[in-house]
Parts: sequence; C-alpha cells; structure tokens
Amino acid sequence: MTVSYRNSQKNSTNVRVNMSVASRIIYALLSVMWTVSKPLTKYLVRQLFFKPGKYKSRPGQAARMTAAEPFTVYSSGQALRCWKVGEGPYVVFDHGWAGRGIQFDHMFDPILASGYGVIFFDNPGHGDSQGAYANYFLLSNALGHLMTYLGNHQVAALVGHSLGAGAVINYLWQSKREIPAVLIAPALDLVDTLTHTFESYGIPKPVYRSLIREVEQETGHAFELENPVDLIQTLDSNLLIIHDLNDRAVPFDPSWAVSQQRENIRLIQTQGLGHIRILSRLEAITPAVEFIGSCMDRVNSSRSSGNSLFPVGDQDAENNNGRSHTLVQVQDFT
Repeated sequence: MTVSYRNSQKNSTNVRVNMSVASRIIYALLSVMWTVSKPLTKYLVRQLFFKPGKYKSRPGQAARMTAAEPFTVYSSGQALRCWKVGEGPYVVFDHGWAGRGIQFDHMFDPILASGYGVIFFDNPGHGDSQGAYANYFLLSNALGHLMTYLGNHQVAALVGHSLGAGAVINYLWQSKREIPAVLIAPALDLVDTLTHTFESYGIPKPVYRSLIREVEQETGHAFELENPVDLIQTLDSNLLIIHDLNDRAVPFDPSWAVSQQRENIRLIQTQGLGHIRILSRLEAITPAVEFIGSCMDRVNSSRSSGNSLFPVGDQDAENNNGRSHTLVQVQDFT
C-alpha cells in the first residue's frame, strides 16, 4: 500500500495528517476492534501494509527472465529467486515495495553494453521468492545474504529503488563495504514515511505502534536505529541519488537534504517522471550508467596507484562546495 506525498517542506518529526472521511471511518472501526481483539486488528493491518501487492509484468519481461540464468539464495529460511545475465563485474539491482527485479529491465542493456554483468532478484514476499510478508529489515537481510552468496565475485555497483534503495543503504552500513550505489527515489526517512502512511489511512496510533514493535521483535532490528536517512550520512561510498521532485510515493526533500550534507552524495533531480516511470527513462538511466563507469575507472586507477578506493570528497569540485546537484526538467506526465 502506498500513500501520496506533496513535496512541500514537511516537518519530519511531528507528522500531521488531514484524514479523509474514509480514513476517519477506518479509524473508528479499528479503534473498536482494538478493544475487542488486538491480535485480529494487528493481523488485518499487517495484511494491508506488510503484504506486497502483485507486480504487473510488462510485455517482454517474462522472455527476458527466461533468457537469464536463474539461481537461488536463502535468507531467513526463505528462498530468494535470483537471475544473472552476462559476466562480472556485476551490477546488483534491488527493487522496491510491490516490485520485482525485472522492473529494472530498461537499464539492463546499457549496463551490459558498458561491460558489466547484471544480477537481479525478487525480494522476500515478492514475485517468485518465498514469504507471505515483507518489510524493510527482511529486504535488507535479503541483500546481505545475496552479497554473501556472491562472495568473491566482483560487484561494480548496487542499484536500489524506493524501499530497495533503503535496503542498499542498510547493507552498506552493516557491511562497512565501500561499494558505489545508485539510489533511485530512495525511501530515506522511513520512520516518518511509516507514520505518515499509517495515519493517512486512519490506523490508530496504538495499533500501528504495537505492530511496528512486533515487526522489530521478529527481526531483531529497530526502525529508529536503522532509519536510512541517518545511516546514509555515515557511509563513505560514492552515492548517486536520482529522485523526481514531484514523486508522490516517496518524498523528495530528504534526498535533497542529504545531498547537501555529504560530499560523497550527488543528486540528480528530475521533474515529471514520478516514482515508477523514472526507472525506464534515459534521463535516469544514462547518468546511472555513467556514474557506475566513472566509479569503476577510479577503482582501476586506485589499484594501479595503490591509493584507497572511493575517498570521500574526491569528486570533481562543482557547486555547493564539492557537492553536486543536477536538475533535469522533463515535462512528460504520461
């Protein structure tokens, strides 16, 4: 389930939501249910908010998956369906909520043409992978287990979309690896997003707070301690954020803020590409491929000279005292 944001300056620590009539009805019904049966109330809300919707494939995607080399990785006892195309170094793609790995198919050919292999997978509870439910921590663990499985295979970069971008940030934070990453429409302030989403749909605070605690107990993680907007500011990896100004699923403001605070983070701002369509447009694909190529050039150069990889602040001195921000105006809302 998704919720729309308006990208005005939103107070991220004290969310105020104007509920619709439907939301007020839901709030009243769930409040009554909560007094009658807390387990049943949490079960219904979990079904709505932690069970991903089914991805609708586009023409040609099934054939592309058939042509790829499948393999299986296990995460938290669940089988993750993965696919490989080409040879390394690999670019690993991590999709977002209610998506699939094949969702990045428009990026595959430019990546392959640049000399990299492609690895994509379905997250827990998504596509062909096992699992009835999914959440941020399960996605983060899934990427970690995939990267462990890949072992000594060279990974050129990680590419994440939406919640998958949050999982990429979490993996880099936990592993301490300095791998370049492209974060497309990243879900950064996840704590605020969860609160906003629950309240906009009329979920009473005692209900969603209890459910969040339950998820944290099940996974052994805490949202407040692993909020991507905080974790990203501890990373030394070179990062490229591509985010649409009018993204109505994930707010743009946190992407802007972190790009101004960290010299290793570059932001490309688009306009008119939305949250999903951005994955298929050259305005996002071209800079992503160029970014990965430039990072690999640095790896090769650093190996030749013996210098450390991806030093912070080693980007070209552009504007904002070394921080880079690019605006791409696209007036296409189809």
